[in-house]
Amino acid sequence: MKIIHGIKNLSKTEQNQIIALGFFDGIHKGHQALIREAERISLTFPDSPSILVYTFNKHPLEIINPEKAPFLLTTLEEKIEMLEKLQVDLLLIGEFNETIANLSPKDFLKKIVCEQLKARQVITGFNYRYGKGHKGNVETLVKDGESLGFPVSVVSAIVLDGEPVSSTRIRNLISSGSVEEAARLLGRNYSLTGIVTQGEGRGRNLGFPTANLHINYRKLLPKIGIYAGTAKIKEETPESNTYKNQEWMVAISIGKRPTFNGKQIVVEAHLLNYSGNLYGKKIEVELFKRIRDEEKFSSPEALTKKMEEDVALVRDFLGLHDSEKRC
Repeated sequence: MKIIHGIKNLSKTEQNQIIALGFFDGIHKGHQALIREAERISLTFPDSPSILVYTFNKHPLEIINPEKAPFLLTTLEEKIEMLEKLQVDLLLIGEFNETIANLSPKDFLKKIVCEQLKARQVITGFNYRYGKGHKGNVETLVKDGESLGFPVSVVSAIVLDGEPVSSTRIRNLISSGSVEEAARLLGRNYSLTGIVTQGEGRGRNLGFPTANLHINYRKLLPKIGIYAGTAKIKEETPESNTYKNQEWMVAISIGKRPTFNGKQIVVEAHLLNYSGNLYGKKIEVELFKRIRDEEKFSSPEALTKKMEEDVALVRDFLGLHDSEKRC
């Protein structure tokens, strides 16, 4: 997949392609269906044009109304990685700024989609909105696209349990801690990726060393609590290559550490059976199940006992034995 940063860097050979429009937060089952439909449409042309995903570097509400901007299911880095797995040909990451925000729906289609992208055909989801005030929708897109010379295909909603799969619906599930249900809509487990930073060492003193993950501040964190999952060490360094592509059982704590009167929400991951220095390394944790709420304990000893129970639940849930690692 070729990544193009900024529409001005789009070459002539990269114009006149099948254009997939959307913010694509989460790359959920609906987005995946859209990409598959774009692939199908491409094959109907004699020259099988490339699929160009056109998205923005930040959520439009970060510019239009920052206070209402949602936290993200996928950071830009995660989105790139997932679109690459879907074998998208071209990814154009445009800068969403006030100039773009103030374009009327018709001007956005004329100046951006028609004149700069020279779209051969456009494909988008059922709930796509665009243009100033989000006044453009799929009905105006189809109508104005026809007048501007490019056909538009609208992918219907993927419906699960009587409701459309959408980024908003998934955010609500993640925020409530329902990571198992969110996984059904995403088509994969929800994950958090961060660099391991220096903590206070309390977990190690309790016999459960934890990796303190520095997560992108725009990333949506699940409801405070304890989770079962797996972890991958992603950073490729001489020290971590030994563990490349291995998964480790992990107990994940998302919370304020009330037993120690913490004030800030932190993400801590205890990798079962792992020994080694993780500082500075990048770790991705996948969340399989929420085990319990965060609690304040009367003593560090009481917390340790509960952590032992948590680890046992993690092992039991993942169906693994003490000495095993997921590979």
